[in-house]
Parts: sequence; structure tokens; C-alpha cells
Amino acid sequence: MDAAKTTEEKREFNDYPPVCAIYTGGTVGIIHENDGNTLRQASLEEFIDHIPQLKKLKFDIHFYSYKNAIDSSNIKSNQWKFMARFIDMMHTLYQGFVIIHGVNTMAYTASALSFMLKNVSMPIVLTGAEYPLTDFGSDAAENLVDALNVAGHLSNKYTNIPMVSVLFGKKLFSGTRATKKVSLDPADGFYSPNYPVIASLTNDRIYGYNANLQSHTATGNTAIEYLPFMKDPGGILICDIYPDMDMDAFEDHCKHDGLQSLILRTYGTGGIPDSDKKFMSCIKTLIGKNVLVVSLTQCPIGEVEYRLFETNAKLFYLGVVNGGDMITEAAYCKVKYLLAKYGSPKLPSGECGEHEKSELKKRFESISKEMSENQKGEMSINTYVIRPVATGDVVAPNNPIYYNVKLPDLNAKVVCSAILMLDVASIEEGDPNGNADVSVVVDGMNILFGKYKQKIPHKNNDEQGENQQIYPITMNATDELRKLKAKEEYRGAFTLRVNSLSHKLKAGTMSIVISARVDQNQ
Repeated sequence: MDAAKTTEEKREFNDYPPVCAIYTGGTVGIIHENDGNTLRQASLEEFIDHIPQLKKLKFDIHFYSYKNAIDSSNIKSNQWKFMARFIDMMHTLYQGFVIIHGVNTMAYTASALSFMLKNVSMPIVLTGAEYPLTDFGSDAAENLVDALNVAGHLSNKYTNIPMVSVLFGKKLFSGTRATKKVSLDPADGFYSPNYPVIASLTNDRIYGYNANLQSHTATGNTAIEYLPFMKDPGGILICDIYPDMDMDAFEDHCKHDGLQSLILRTYGTGGIPDSDKKFMSCIKTLIGKNVLVVSLTQCPIGEVEYRLFETNAKLFYLGVVNGGDMITEAAYCKVKYLLAKYGSPKLPSGECGEHEKSELKKRFESISKEMSENQKGEMSINTYVIRPVATGDVVAPNNPIYYNVKLPDLNAKVVCSAILMLDVASIEEGDPNGNADVSVVVDGMNILFGKYKQKIPHKNNDEQGENQQIYPITMNATDELRKLKAKEEYRGAFTLRVNSLSHKLKAGTMSIVISARVDQNQ
């Protein structure tokens, strides 16, 4: 990486460390030739010369650039790893970082860096522009100066915002929430669905910053720690669900030996073509091979909710991870991060010993669990799946089973809810008009989340295999929500009591889904 000559000049401001700016290329650095018509990428020196506002900033700036600028459409994971390593090596010298980046893949880079850098204790701000630097009315200079001001928090007496973020159009977005899917207009180039803007800039000041939105930032050791990232650039497929999709082509993709994860962008709250046997068979086969399958919603605003419809619930029973309200960019980078952290859990195509199968299964379960939990602010809801009926256990009338459940310390005000999910084909005996309840004890306080009475269809013994028309039923257990403070009432552990008041269930056929949502209004 080259440094601009200006970085070697004598420092003007010595009270605080300088700000580091990394120029990668993109529209933000496009300038006109002398003829006024031809556009080209500016060198770093030319880029700096075209922004006289930099001379008014009250801190030193060290500019770095790639030897050859990169169009963001050509950004790959090796560039993300290079940026992360550079920040890791240089962070003790600076009060903050700005990455000057093209807009097409900026959201991917922001998400990737968010997962790759641990214990971030200073601003790492990505910014760019919709219009070339020398265009009349370009947003390039304004976005860059705003980003530099956020990074130069010590010199400006700004609030420190210790995270990877995206600054665009006077708004600061979380790095795992910013997405470019609204408009090509500079003011609305990026937005943050399902999550508040981190802060806004007005008159060179930061407004509206909410530290509660920063629950995923540095704790303890304030040094930036570089984490591994998936070495293999392939292995992840993103697929939209749409009517009349070519299932033969879909099946061919699913059979690819290198496939490690499938990210499904489903209808609405998680709808899928569950009547298509080939589609369902592909998903079941993938999960049987320990290929991570994640469900996202195609809707810009909203989230996957398995409890609402039978088609959604089927994904849960197959073992598809609920991606909640994650944006596609964050989900993709999170999968890459977790596969690098644990290694591939996929079963080999050849023979595999029982011990190896067991170890790969544990790895797969760990990845699935962490994929369902908020890591870097990328999702609003943590989903903890408990399958309380183990092999040999039976939940029967007057025979409740108790389970002590340990959840991570959420370190924020949360809203907890429980969902009871029953596979009706598992009912062995009992009145078809049955009851079921879930009782939860939190720090000695009894909280009844739900009590249900629903008609359970009789199992038709004449229907077997794939033709069986008995489908899972999701029972909503969110009648009563209780807000819990992590440090006052909630201690991360509770006792779960499962009753089946008039049914006897087979082992392994009941699931409890505990959801913990951060209350963003607190």
C-alpha cells in the first residue's frame, strides 16, 4: 500500500494521534480530464488536491492507497482481509480510520470488517460518493470530510463511536445494517432497514447518537484483534425464491461438491414452495450433509418468523437457520466468518467414521447456533432453540419435564418470548382437543408465557411417507411479553417446564424457541 507524500510532512497537530484514511478507489475518486468530457480514476495526490476542505480540519491525516485503485464491483474477500490486517497492525498509531470506497460493495466490506475485527475501540468509517468528485454538486467531498470528522473524535471532542460504520448523506449507519438498495440519490444512497441510524451530522456536530445501539462493541481489552476469515472464496450460494423457479438448476447447484452454505431469500416471513418435492428434498439433503442453510426475507423491512405459517415452520423442522432481519450482505459475511472460525462441517463425499461424523455434527451445530445469535449488531433477535424431549423422555399428562436453560448475557434490555412448536404427527394418544403449556421461571419469578387449546388433527395411518398430509403446527406463545433488564432481573438462566396436559408425545417431537429481542427504544 502506498502512502501519499503529505503523510511524511511535519505534523501540525500534536495533541492527538492523526486519522488514517485508506483510498481504495470508486466513484468518489473519479475526476474529469482537461477536456471536461473524459472521466478517469484520480491518483491519491490528485484526489487530495481536489478537496481543499481538508486543510480546515483540526487534525493530521495520513493517507494511504492501493497501488492501483479498485472498482468496488471487483472487490473480493482478499481485499477485506488486507484491510483488516492493515487496521490491526496500525491502529495504535491513529485515533480513527476512514476507508474511501466505491458504493457498489461498500455494505459487504462494512459487514466483513465488522466480523473480522474484534474489540474495536475507535471509529472505522467507510464512505464514498454517488457522483464523481469533479461533478457539479458531487457528494464526494462532503461525505469524506464528515467521515474524517467522525474518525477524528479526539481532536473534535466528538463522541467516540467505536465500531465499523458507513457514513453517507449526513447519516451514520451500523456496518452490519447498512445496505444500498433504495436510491441512487446521494441523500438516500444507503439506509438501515429494521434498525435506527447510529447518528446524524449537522453543522459539523454529531446528533442523535444512542450508545445502547452499541452493545456489540469493545469490552475489556480495547486492542483490535484480527479474526480469521474464510480462505476459500467459493462455497456460499445466495438464492432468491420465486414462482416457477427452475428446480433442476437449483438441484444442480445444491449437488455441487464445494457448496458449504445456502442463503435462501424467502417470501415474506419465510415462505417457501413446500409443495415442491424436489425443493424440499434438496434442503433436507443439504442439511443432512451439514451444509448450513439460512433463511432471509426478500422484504426490505421485516424479518423471518417461523411461527406464523406452516410453510415457515417446515424450515424450522428441517433445521434451516432463522436469519431474522439480517440484510443479505451481513448474512453472507457472517457465514464466511463462522465457517472460518470453526472450519467446514460438511460431511465428506466418501466414507466417514462415526467419530468424524460426530465431530462434524458438533461443528455444524455450533455454527448454526451462532448464526441464530446476534454477533455484531446484525440482527435484532436472538433465537435459542431447545428440544426438551430427548431420546427416551416422554411428556405425558401429569408428568412435566424441567430443563435448566443457560442463555448468553444479552447486556441490554430485552423482550423475551417463547414459542411452542409441535409436530402433530407425533401424537400417540389423547383427546384431539388438547392443551399444552410452557412455564418459564426467571430468577425465581414464575412467568407463564402461554397456555393453549387447539384442535389436533388425527393421524391418518393410511397415508405414509411423503404423501402424509399431517404437517407441523406452530403454536404462538407470545400472549404475554415481559421486559427484562439484563443486569437487574435477567441473569441469563431460567428453568423451563414443559407440560402436555392431555397428550403423550414421542421423543424428539417438541421444540421450544426462545426469542430475545433487543428493545431499541430503551
